[in-house]
Amino acid sequence: MPAVPHRRAAGLRWLAVVLGTALLVTAALVGRPAWSAAGSGEQEAVTEVLARAASSASVSFSGTATSSGALGLPDLPRLGDVAALVGESTRTRTWWAGEQTWRTDVLTATGERGEYATGGQLTGWDYERDALTVGAPLSGARLPRASDLLPPALARSLLAGATAEATAQ
Repeated sequence: MPAVPHRRAAGLRWLAVVLGTALLVTAALVGRPAWSAAGSGEQEAVTEVLARAASSASVSFSGTATSSGALGLPDLPRLGDVAALVGESTRTRTWWAGEQTWRTDVLTATGERGEYATGGQLTGWDYERDALTVGAPLSGARLPRASDLLPPALARSLLAGATAEATAQ
């Protein structure tokens, strides 16, 4: 006989789960998302947000961010830092003055790897390897770097091809 109260309690828990799920699904179906652009005023608001995101590269900021990646790249000698960026947790300290002037340090347990952009060129310093890289161009085809994973830069990249018409669907 003691099993009956446990079954009843389990049944009540499952009932609460089912009712909660039904409530969430109903709310999602009934409520219209705030980001859907049905009217021209909303399309203008979306267009303004996209324009502000695109122009945010010139907004100065500084801070520390942590990015977590789950992309499992093979451990290749030339892709070591890139594989770590997109496959592990990365702590980054940044001072950003604009697209052409910034500093980003990837913080590790035993040091840091820094990149400094000035005058269209990139200078890198790896504390652990005691290595300095001078004069790499900022533009052109390249592998991802830590500055690409900063929240503002990542948002700009993700929103770069978005339009108000595309977000209405």
